[in-house]
Amino acid sequence: MRNSQRELALCCVGIYLCWAAIILFVILTRNHGHFVYGLDDPSFLQLAIGRFGWFYRYEVYSVIFLTMICMWVLGERPRFLFRYFALGLVFCAAPYIRATELTPHASHEIYIEQYQMHRFVTEYYHSDYAVNDLGLTSFQRRKGSYVLDLYGLGSLEAARQPEKTPEWMEAMVKKHGIGLAILFPEWFQIPRSWTPVAKLCVPEPIFVLPEKCVVFYSTSQDATALIRRDLERFAPTLPKDDAFWFDPDRKEAERLAH
Repeated sequence: MRNSQRELALCCVGIYLCWAAIILFVILTRNHGHFVYGLDDPSFLQLAIGRFGWFYRYEVYSVIFLTMICMWVLGERPRFLFRYFALGLVFCAAPYIRATELTPHASHEIYIEQYQMHRFVTEYYHSDYAVNDLGLTSFQRRKGSYVLDLYGLGSLEAARQPEKTPEWMEAMVKKHGIGLAILFPEWFQIPRSWTPVAKLCVPEPIFVLPEKCVVFYSTSQDATALIRRDLERFAPTLPKDDAFWFDPDRKEAERLAH
């Protein structure tokens, strides 16, 4: 989930308020200046050059540091600018209250998409594969299996490739002998030679998943039958919230025709 502009503004204002109050505390009391500056630098750097978003994963460390510093300052001088610290912490906390509320739904999203992908590659499919969303798809994988991360977080070759063209993708899977690619089709130009065997979709709205649908591609004709066979065994075990169908290109063409 990308944080809304309002939530980001609240967090930034809260960090600024607390940071300004801490600096004022140091100036007026001349107490522990280097110590406080050193601890508070991460918050300032996060505001200046850090990233925000994706269910608050990037900035939460900064907010925790800032909260600890504020508690220390209030411990030293309980009445010192208490209102500013309280107001700043309220601004910082506002988006995380929403995050706490959404956590059960977000966990369910991961379960019905990411965890099901993990189940398929660990329990049903016993060969090497490619993905673009590393994490559960590579967790506890079969011993000796190779996972090619086409996005680049886990594969250096992909990280060094600025343009992930269809030709490059074809060359990569051939180089590593990979027959299955599990991808979000919106992220790439899929090679025409690849066959979309099946599609898995979760219900909307989604809050933490990058995309609502993932497609299982066969990268060669020789691999298609095996992938389909394993997916046929896998499909009946999916949660009832998932939508799953074979031959997504044909299904989409039929839908458009009607």
